[in-house]
Amino acid sequence: MTPIGLRLQVDYSDQNESFKNYLPRSGSITRQVNIQDWVGDWFVLVLDEPFEYQIKTDRPFNFKVAEIDHFLIRSRFYGQPISSLEQNHLDILLDPNNCIGSREQLFSGDFIQACWGIALPCKVGE
Repeated sequence: MTPIGLRLQVDYSDQNESFKNYLPRSGSITRQVNIQDWVGDWFVLVLDEPFEYQIKTDRPFNFKVAEIDHFLIRSRFYGQPISSLEQNHLDILLDPNNCIGSREQLFSGDFIQACWGIALPCKVGE
């Protein structure tokens, strides 16, 4: 079963304490994408409420602000798809340059690994 159309609430699990303040977030899975140099079923989770995230650039002491309106997510456990029936353990990527909307081919370097997350299906009306 494809999770497209599924509404999830994503919360923090591990691997980046500084990102914990940006969660929980809710949204809807809108489509599946292929990242050329990574395996896995990656999905776009469009967020109900975008947020601004500060990203370090290549230059020392230089940052830029990106508006994050979606995550890329996939199940952390091989063979266990994202489901509406249970808690989902996720890898969460940020797309600060909106590569999803502007490129046909996507690569791991296009994204920032935000953290590991836990997602639960949203209840009707959420």
